[in-house]
Amino acid sequence: MFKSIFFKYFAIIAVILLASFVLLGSTLGYVLRTQWEDDKYELLQKNVNKVSEGVAVVAASEDGFLEQSDEVFSMVNTISGIIDAEIYIYDFSGEYVLCSHQNELCNHKNFTLDASLLEKVLAGNYSETGDMGGLYNQKCFTVSTPIFINGVAIGAVFSTVPMQASHRYVMQSLQAVLVYMVVVLCLAFAVIYIASARITRPLRLMAQAARKMEKGDFVQRIPVHQ
Repeated sequence: MFKSIFFKYFAIIAVILLASFVLLGSTLGYVLRTQWEDDKYELLQKNVNKVSEGVAVVAASEDGFLEQSDEVFSMVNTISGIIDAEIYIYDFSGEYVLCSHQNELCNHKNFTLDASLLEKVLAGNYSETGDMGGLYNQKCFTVSTPIFINGVAIGAVFSTVPMQASHRYVMQSLQAVLVYMVVVLCLAFAVIYIASARITRPLRLMAQAARKMEKGDFVQRIPVHQ
């Protein structure tokens, strides 16, 4: 059976179909992940710019110094909750200033940012997918922008979301499509099975007749359909 013409024909078509669905799923996953990153970048960038402007106003009234203040924390905490992302501020010596959950245990307070990373932030709006030089123990998506007062950079605002959020978004989206893909795949296999059986039937009959003729049975006839 496994060496029959029908099985080989059916197996080839089935493998091609399965490979096509796997390729489609992979492509769709890539497109969804890219879309998530583009949308998240736009959201985070818009809000770190807003925080940067607000912090600059407060710092200007404090003689240009970045400090923890209830006004800044309230703004950062509110925006963080709205966009569901961490927001935190460092000065340009790499020292921690404030974060959206400063009243909780966090890993920002005792971490100093690398000078090379701050230089990249200073060069313009910065984004990365990584661990922020060891700040996080998982892969994260981070966007940052400098804080300027009178053209002088005094610090930077960062906003970060775990890449697990991207994976969850992609998986939830793919699960919604998976049901339809399974239905289509089952229907396709049924059609392929029936079509393969019909196409290979004359060949199977010829093979059966040939085996009987080898045994001396020349009575076997193959029906011919016009």
